[in-house]
Amino acid sequence: MKYVLLLTILVFLAACTTPVVEEEIPVNPAPEETVEIEEPVEEEVIVEEPEQELGGHEIFREEPLANYQYSFEGRARDSFGNFDSFPLYDVFVKDNKIKKVYRNPERIENTFYNEVYLDTDAETAVALCTAKGGVVCDPFVDSIITLEYGTEVLDVTPITVMNIVPNDAAEEGTERLLNRDATLLEFGTETGSETVYVDDFYKIPLQWEIYVMEDDESVLQSEYTFDSPKINSVKNADVDPPEGLEVLAP
Repeated sequence: MKYVLLLTILVFLAACTTPVVEEEIPVNPAPEETVEIEEPVEEEVIVEEPEQELGGHEIFREEPLANYQYSFEGRARDSFGNFDSFPLYDVFVKDNKIKKVYRNPERIENTFYNEVYLDTDAETAVALCTAKGGVVCDPFVDSIITLEYGTEVLDVTPITVMNIVPNDAAEEGTERLLNRDATLLEFGTETGSETVYVDDFYKIPLQWEIYVMEDDESVLQSEYTFDSPKINSVKNADVDPPEGLEVLAP
């Protein structure tokens, strides 16, 4: 009996001391973080056409043009293809003072005038009627009238032409124009081309021609002429209006 009891105790102790093997639960590894690599985007390269530099062509005089005179003629083609001529006048410039003398008197309402005195700083314009050989000026010879500055200001001058000629305008030889030696400058525009005749002595424009393309043909659109140029010949008395005259309303 003792042996049976002892055997039972030994079996019980053996059962209690048998190690319990815990089942290992597999652990899934954390997913690797996916890094998206962006492909480089090629930037569009825009090549801009270089702009034409204006107003500095080497053919023109380097000294400022502040004292000069010339005779102006001009014409432009209308919508019917016919040329309309602008009034003819002589121009005298000294610094900010300008005198414009019309070949034929102009008329504003019932008043005639042929000499216009402009001040580009003050933006003023006054006029006289001094034309000889006709009766239109007789009632106004001792009078001066005020005009709208914007109606008499010079829109096209040798200086404005010099300022629009690009630096890379091509020299296309020489030619005799208005009894003067001139060099031709030519350059293209969005609508056609332009030609400027440059006086070889004074280095200023003598004539400006504007062409447009019509049916693959270059057609003259307008023409401006600066005839009989002189430089440094204008005096103060040439551009100052006379004093002591009665001022009339236009």
